Amino acid sequence: GPASEKAAKTARDAAVRGASAAAAAGSEAAVSAAGVLRTGAVKAALLQDSSIDVSDVDVDTDQVARRITLKGRVHSAAVRDKVIEIARDTAPGYTIDNELTIR
Repeated sequence: GPASEKAAKTARDAAVRGASAAAAAGSEAAVSAAGVLRTGAVKAALLQDSSIDVSDVDVDTDQVARRITLKGRVHSAAVRDKVIEIARDTAPGYTIDNELTIR
């Protein structure tokens, strides 16, 4: 009857809302995971270059904005430039924000 039809519609509406929320949460998780992977890739590339000391360099990725922020201290402008170059090479299509300071 009408009551069971209303209950079925309410259940369908709730399922649609739940699926939308789950999809949104999954999307956020996927974006977050991609950012973590990109950060890791940049850090790994920096560590592979034994000619530079990156022990005080932090890498943050904003996956949605496709932006990588480099923070911390390096020993020289040459090291800073190398860090930026490696980040650019490792994350094509990303904007690199340089907040590195020379100590």
